[in-house]
Amino acid sequence: MGEPKREIATIRIALMLLLLAISVLALVGCLGQEDEEEEKGGGETTSAEQATGNVAWVDDEPPEGALLGGNEEWKWVEVVPTPFSGTRAHQSNVSEGYHQHEFTGASAPLSVNRGDRLFAYVYLDPANEPEEVMLQWNDGTGWDHRAYWGADKIVDVGEEGTESRRYMGPLPPAGEWVRLEVEASEVGLEDREVNGMAFTLYGGRATWDVAGKAGYAAAPTESEPEGAISQDAVPAPLVPDSTGEQPEMAPTESVPAESATEQP
Repeated sequence: MGEPKREIATIRIALMLLLLAISVLALVGCLGQEDEEEEKGGGETTSAEQATGNVAWVDDEPPEGALLGGNEEWKWVEVVPTPFSGTRAHQSNVSEGYHQHEFTGASAPLSVNRGDRLFAYVYLDPANEPEEVMLQWNDGTGWDHRAYWGADKIVDVGEEGTESRRYMGPLPPAGEWVRLEVEASEVGLEDREVNGMAFTLYGGRATWDVAGKAGYAAAPTESEPEGAISQDAVPAPLVPDSTGEQPEMAPTESVPAESATEQP
């Protein structure tokens, strides 16, 4: 009777050791998977992390300390079209020829680093499409940092094909919010502090919303061309403003497109 009992005890011990070994292997596997996921998370950028690369500089209001100006008033709208970001957007007047609103002297400047992309959202009035859309930036030394889309109508500023007047492509489609983007290096603004921005048109009308920069983590993939236009459709047909909101009048400032004719 002693031999069978010893055999049963031996089998039980073997089973216990086997179960223990299986548990240890399972624990090691879980720890290894967690380490792998942590390493993967550290080496890749998720969509949420990419979104944090956007820095909104102008959104619902100009930057702190900005002095408003231009040859048209700053007019804020809350509807028609529905703002892309926040609660309101700023709108150009319907006008022929060159017109713009701008700000300078922001005490909270936009720090532009190497590899950054500058952006602004625009909504072109389908009933009053401009011939040209231009963005201008002031780094404290002048306005010779421009990018434009559409026809080259504003020819008395900068030099075509340089950072002072860089062609980025055709006009964006009208009747929807579109993100205009340009490499900071294309307009000579890498490693600069920007304290002013101008929203310029030739003819027509546009509504403008959030503007700022996209850091390296938020930059488009290599498959996207330079000066890419990212379309973010927000269905909101543009009709003459019916809000009755009184436009915010700006103090008289120099017009950047006219004041930047001096070449370095």
